[in-house]
Order: sequence, then structure tokens, then C-alpha cells
Amino acid sequence: MNLNEYFGVLHHFPTDGNKVYIRQMTARAGDLIGTHKHEYEHYSILASGKVMLELDGKETELTGPCVVAVEAHKEHRITCLTDIAWFCIHGTDETDESKIDEVLISRG
Repeated sequence: MNLNEYFGVLHHFPTDGNKVYIRQMTARAGDLIGTHKHEYEHYSILASGKVMLELDGKETELTGPCVVAVEAHKEHRITCLTDIAWFCIHGTDETDESKIDEVLISRG
């Protein structure tokens, strides 16, 4: 899945070696940010809007602003109930926009 193709995405890559990468996404009501998982725990921030978060088969309605901890190996997807601003925070050395999903999204 290439999230850049579907949503307004801005990449914030580390520049000082701190390994903190932030993906900033905007999406519209009705958009679905598809199911995926990661090999490690990470945090996401719903800055504004309302979503239905499905995390490992359990649905939870969230209203921003809020912080979400996503455990390692847990499938998750987001259904936008309103227009949203969402930030995913990951630890990585990768700084190439074209390779970031290969590094972050689990293939297994």
C-alpha cells in the first residue's frame, strides 16, 4: 500500500540523527486508510476530526485531539468519519520518501 497515492501526505524526516520520522496525513470523511501492521510499537496522533479505528479486529471511535498507541504486529485501519489530520510517529533511519513504506509496513 502506498499511502502517498491516496491521501494528503507530508513526510517529516529526521535531520539530526534522532531517528524520529513523522508522517502527516489529511483525509476526507469516508476515506479508508487501509489495513496494515508494523513490526514494532508506534504512536499516532489524531490531531483533528473523528475516526473509527479498527485495531486487531476491535473498533473504537476516536475524536481528536488524542494519542493512540499501536502495538507491534497489530493490524489496524482507519475509517474517517469526518475530515481528519493524522500523524504517525515512527523510529527509523530511512530518509527516502520512495522507500519509507518498505521499511515501515510489515509484509508478513
